[in-house]
Amino acid sequence: MAKLGKTLMSLFLDKKARAALEAKAALKQLPQSAHPAANMPPNVAPGTGLGVRQPTPTREEINARLLEAEQAVSGRINTPDRQQLINQALKVRANKAKMLEELPEEQRRRLQALALMSFMKSRPDG
Repeated sequence: MAKLGKTLMSLFLDKKARAALEAKAALKQLPQSAHPAANMPPNVAPGTGLGVRQPTPTREEINARLLEAEQAVSGRINTPDRQQLINQALKVRANKAKMLEELPEEQRRRLQALALMSFMKSRPDG
């Protein structure tokens, strides 16, 4: 069933969403003492550096960081290999969607129900 669940997830979720879902499931399996927020004092929000206040960056620093990030990303976005991979992924996704559309209505409804049940079982409150 686990393999079928992963297959259905690949049909309906992109890589980033699957990774987030798997990370959330892995975090739930950690013992309470190993949880990232377990050792935080009660008045400090997680991810705030234990109450140590960071200096607020100036507008110029923010703009400089944004410019650096845009330059770093723009070099990766325009590579031919990346564009080729994106095109291949879009073709694969279109083929999967076409296969789902070609299924009879009854099978499509059953598959959707199975996918929903699988996702509900992986939810923490499900």
